[in-house]
Amino acid sequence: MANLRTNNLSGEQGQNAYRGSVFFPGYVNGAASSYLSIADNDDLDMGTGDFTFEAWIRPVKQGGTNDPNYMGFFSAADYASSDGSITIQVKNDGKLRYVINAGSGDDETGSTVLWGDYHHVAIVRSSGTIKGYVNGVEEISSSYSSAVDFTHGGSTVIGELAIDNYAGDYPFCGYISNLRLVKGTAVYTTNNFTPPTSELTLIPNTVLLCCQDSDDPTQEATGKTITANGFTDLTNRTDNLIKNGRFTTSATENWTLSGGTAALGTGQSSTFGDGNHLVLTASSSYAYLKQSFTTVIGRTYRTDAQSNGGDASFISTSTSESDYVISDIRGGKTFIATQTTYHLILRASTGGGNFDTVSVHEQENSVQPKVIPPFGVDAGNTFGGPIQQSSEGYMYFPTGRTEERGRGRGLMIGNLLSGTVYNTVSFVNIQSMGNAIDFGDTSTVVRNNGALASSTRALSGGGATPSTINTIEFFTIATASNATDFGDLTAVKSSPYPTGNQTRGIWAGAYNYPAGVYTIDFVTIASQGNASDFGDRLNSIHSSNRSQCNSTTRGLITGGYNPSPGAMVNIIEKLEIATTGDTTDFGDMTSPRNNLGALSSNTRGIIYGGSGQSPTPNVNIIDFVTIATTGDATDFGDLIGNSSSFANTCMSNNIRGLSAGGDTQPGNYYVNTIQHITIATTGDAQDFGDMLRAGAYFSSTSDSHGGL
Repeated sequence: MANLRTNNLSGEQGQNAYRGSVFFPGYVNGAASSYLSIADNDDLDMGTGDFTFEAWIRPVKQGGTNDPNYMGFFSAADYASSDGSITIQVKNDGKLRYVINAGSGDDETGSTVLWGDYHHVAIVRSSGTIKGYVNGVEEISSSYSSAVDFTHGGSTVIGELAIDNYAGDYPFCGYISNLRLVKGTAVYTTNNFTPPTSELTLIPNTVLLCCQDSDDPTQEATGKTITANGFTDLTNRTDNLIKNGRFTTSATENWTLSGGTAALGTGQSSTFGDGNHLVLTASSSYAYLKQSFTTVIGRTYRTDAQSNGGDASFISTSTSESDYVISDIRGGKTFIATQTTYHLILRASTGGGNFDTVSVHEQENSVQPKVIPPFGVDAGNTFGGPIQQSSEGYMYFPTGRTEERGRGRGLMIGNLLSGTVYNTVSFVNIQSMGNAIDFGDTSTVVRNNGALASSTRALSGGGATPSTINTIEFFTIATASNATDFGDLTAVKSSPYPTGNQTRGIWAGAYNYPAGVYTIDFVTIASQGNASDFGDRLNSIHSSNRSQCNSTTRGLITGGYNPSPGAMVNIIEKLEIATTGDTTDFGDMTSPRNNLGALSSNTRGIIYGGSGQSPTPNVNIIDFVTIATTGDATDFGDLIGNSSSFANTCMSNNIRGLSAGGDTQPGNYYVNTIQHITIATTGDAQDFGDMLRAGAYFSSTSDSHGGL
């Protein structure tokens, strides 16, 4: 039976992931920004009868000057002596609060701290008593003795405390999902009830049901018109968050200086930048310029700086450079905010350094993540295997093999762009097209490295800094972080060909200009330590391939350059991963080439592009082989032009393959393109997204290649 996609069964994101949520940014640049409103409507007058308000909320504490006493997330409606109104809030201590006003008022507070996780909240009036519940537990019972008539004038507002002269003062920051208002019915009447574990629906007397669509905050199930106030501003806020990043007025205005001096355009390279550049010089050791800036959690930001010195620039979670998120912002880096305040740090030594055009911008068309309440666990996009069905005719949710889930994270490690080597590490989610996201950094700048992985750990071995190195570093793929030392290769190696499986990582040969390296190294991926000898390459050729191609049992080494007679080769070699020994012949590619990429599912190996024999330096060919069966490669399709054909790198899960970057020699035109194919189906590559920056000669791997 064909695979079933989970979104055909239960929602866009997988099993029990019901539609998502609406993100409210709270204060942005010191001002309240976005909220939802519904015009005055008799349906929303609760009168003196029973009612139920409920929602899943995930509030975010903004901190600093953007930390109001209260964050309103539901208000009904104008505050006046003759009107009855109720506002539902999160206090600055993270606890649920509601306020009732009708000439005089009642203010009640719960006990659970709500920060950081989804909680189900419900405010219920039953037989004249108003109670507040958090995750089904009664935390509030109103002491207000009057029978409040909630027949009010004015709008109903979601995401802000929009009551009279308080409007705009207390916006909500965080996520609201599945907000439902039921008029005339107390849905929950007992303590310790179980909150709903499925998408809220239209039950009798429902008068408002919204915040179920991450992409459309105005979606509402009862036919009411919801106006999104300020939400259009969310997609195009591109003002520089760094003040005086061009250093046009003063070297230190808006910056904090320590450990040295800062001057405008003096001392070094007076033609640098626009003439207003900063010269930062340390009195001893290092000098620092620091500036804090405010972000919105979940949004994407791009940071950059110009510098003609060898000095560092950081994005840090504190004023310490050791707490960095990005260790070198030059050339442009992106990051997703996980807190509301970050620090940009410029550093220079006693030799001094120059900086200009220092910036942090919110990425245009930055999209809020689809954050969902805890209705269930995303079990993946696709499932294989038989579908179970009971005798009653009810269909069970399909189960399947892990390799059929279509999931996977691909890492791109290192980079070379126009002669500059970077320590960049970025990632993509292979099953979801889109741009790369910052992951962390290697310990030093690196190019021509070889990356491989198990399902949990990625290793980068060898490369050039530009000096050739023998270093092996590793990353935990699921957790964005910087590299950790693993051990050493048996010798320094540039462009080692990586392959391996869940247990063993192998680097087969290398190209230490101007000579080849034919020894093969291996490690046990789960155990840190130095590499051991595996065997030797079959052929005395220079091989430059920075991506892995393997099944769970067999690795393939493709292409290369033979210095005698000075020609590219079309050789494909194989090795058995579990058994040490030399490589043996597998077959031939459709054309000779070097500097190519490769990827695989558990059954099929794909060979991408490369540098061909002069006068055709760039090759856009895609070949494929069946890994279990020796033989020559077959044409698969073509890359998008020649733009990613030279020194590109590849990654894959068991379904989709990606090719990233490239150098269109001659001319050293570097590209940032990521392309994709469906491994099981021949055809030309298609656009996937963009890298953090253009580049080539780096290495890629994933947690789900080759059947992992």
